[in-house]
Amino acid sequence: MMGEKAFFINEKLCIACGSCRTACKLWNNLPKEAEPDQPHKFTVSLWSRVNYFEEGSAYHEKCRHCYDAKCVASCPENALFYQDGFVVINKDKCIACGKCETVCPFACVKVGNLPGESKKTAHKCHACVIEADSKPHCVLNCPTGALIFGNRRRIISKALKLRSEYSSKGEEYVIEGISGDFQMGAITLKKKRDEKKLSLSSSAGNEKFIYSLVLRSVPVLRPVRRHIYDFISKMLS
Repeated sequence: MMGEKAFFINEKLCIACGSCRTACKLWNNLPKEAEPDQPHKFTVSLWSRVNYFEEGSAYHEKCRHCYDAKCVASCPENALFYQDGFVVINKDKCIACGKCETVCPFACVKVGNLPGESKKTAHKCHACVIEADSKPHCVLNCPTGALIFGNRRRIISKALKLRSEYSSKGEEYVIEGISGDFQMGAITLKKKRDEKKLSLSSSAGNEKFIYSLVLRSVPVLRPVRRHIYDFISKMLS
């Protein structure tokens, strides 16, 4: 089900500050203590995350809110449904069968208990459409504009224009969520890469990303950035 609005995630502007994750947790009363050691994985209490890469970039990641969502189609109780074009969960109907978690191609849906809850249910980003009537809180708290929420057609136009602009500068970007079988309510403009090889999955990896980000932001270090980064990588590996 296609909605009129969508998220736009722009890797080029992400500084990996984590404001999106913090805002999501605070607004949804999600416990910090339940956060995993590896923050690249979604859990019942982590619905918004930052995806880090070794070359020194990152982007926000959440439920894609697919317009032909497998989680919605697989739910035997119709507990997952569309509201305003976004996939949300009726926890009263959820029987915690786990089918949604199994079929989600992005591992965004997780079944379990939050602290204080006796009933197991599915958990994921709901785009704040239930509690809020303005912009989602991850968007409101992004300091760089890497996260935008607005008219879907305008967002697609913006994504295509930016991809062309980046390409003219020799930077190859791809757009996820606007064509093919995976039309989504969360559209991502990201670098073209083999993400399975480059995505970091350890605390040491996150440290290397932070070092890389710092070096990138200090002009005097740019000429020797590669040497310093290689040295740090060996220390942390």
